[in-house]
Formats: sequence, structure tokens, C-alpha cells
Amino acid sequence: MHNLLRSLHHEQKTRWPLHLPELVQAYNNTPHASTGFAPHFLLFGQQPRLPVDDMLGFPAPAASGTIDWVRQHCLRLTEAHQKAFDHLQQAVVKRTALTDRRAADHGLNVGDHVYLRNRVLGRNKIQDYWKPDIYRVTCRVAEHQHVYLVAPLAGDAERAVNRKDLLPASETLDNQDEDTPSSATSVPSETDSESDSDDELWITLPRPRPAALAGPAVVAVLPPAPVAQPVPAPRRSQRIACMQGNN
Repeated sequence: MHNLLRSLHHEQKTRWPLHLPELVQAYNNTPHASTGFAPHFLLFGQQPRLPVDDMLGFPAPAASGTIDWVRQHCLRLTEAHQKAFDHLQQAVVKRTALTDRRAADHGLNVGDHVYLRNRVLGRNKIQDYWKPDIYRVTCRVAEHQHVYLVAPLAGDAERAVNRKDLLPASETLDNQDEDTPSSATSVPSETDSESDSDDELWITLPRPRPAALAGPAVVAVLPPAPVAQPVPAPRRSQRIACMQGNN
């Protein structure tokens, strides 16, 4: 259903609840890739009557007797369920072969410590990819298969896990060692200081920052202060007539 909602237009995604009925109808009446049958047919044993059937003028199936209809309905359901089961078994074989081909086997041995893939039910967009607990490899199911039996360090409950869901714990430890700087290069150890003469004094100086990595200096630029403009004096008229009245 998420894939169907993802296929909607951007404007339709903002109002996705309005499109749920038509998407559910399309999902229930579309043959599944694994079973080969539509979910509606596996549940009810008959094809639904679609609006396009009325538009194209397809006649409705003729009604028969109740006993005959029930007998035919049971036969259709039994045959559909058996074929769906056979198709599922074939899909499992194909999926297993694809998973084994993608699994990169790095030769896990018995006793190796591994992390288990965190398979969360429901929404898992922000969940951790691997579980924090460490497991140990107890045995390999078969030489030609990428399936191992693992058990937690604090217990004996074994479970079969595919190789693609296992992460060697040594890889994560090596990555942490590479990311963590060595303490011998930053601060001398006590044994080294004792072996040196007593006249030497160790001074730890901060590492200078390269000029290329230094960011540009930030200078605050203030707007110029407003300059008060002089107020002009009232202009006196130079005409003589303006000082004399009409009368």
C-alpha cells in the first residue's frame, strides 16, 4: 500500500486519505507476484464486479442452484489455495537463491562475535541498523548455504540467521581503533618520561590551525550614522508689493 501511495501525484499525496478507496480496490483486484492470484479471489473465490464491466456491457454471471454454487465455490477456493501455495514455494526458492547470491561470505568461523540485523516490526525509518547485543557463531548449517546458527553471549538460545544479517564485531572494533587517535603521539607516557633526564620539562602546546582551514574573519559592518541636515530659514520675498495691502 505504501508503494501505491508513493505512485500518486504530488498534489494527490497531500490528500492521500481521499484516494485510499480506489487504491485498496486496485490492490485487492491485482494478481500478486508471489501467489499469482488477486487477494479478492483468494478470499471470496470469485472475481469482483467492476465498474468497467458495466461500461463495456459484460453480462452478469447466470445464477444457479444453491447447492451447485456452493460445490463449485468450494472447488474454486481449494484449487486457488493449492496453486497459490505452490507459487509461494517457487517464490521462496527464487528469493533464497537471490539472497544467497547477494550474501558476501567472508568466512565466519565458529566462535566469532557478530552483530545481528535489527529487524523492527512496523515503522523503522530512524531505528538502529544493528542490534547492540553481541552474538557468537555456533555453527554453519551447510557449506553451500549462507545460513549460520548464532546465540547471544549471555544465553544459549540459538537462531538461524542469513549471512547478510550478520556483521562481524571485529570490523566495528577496527573502525573504532582507526578513528581514535593514539595516546602515545599526543601525551608521553610515564615510562617514557622516567627514562628521560630529570632536567627535561614537557610542555603541551595546542596544535596551530592551518591558515587554509581557518575561516574568514567576520567583521561587523554598522550602517553609517545619519547626518542632521541644516534647517533652512524662511525665505523673505524681495517684492515691495507683498508688504502693501490692496486697500
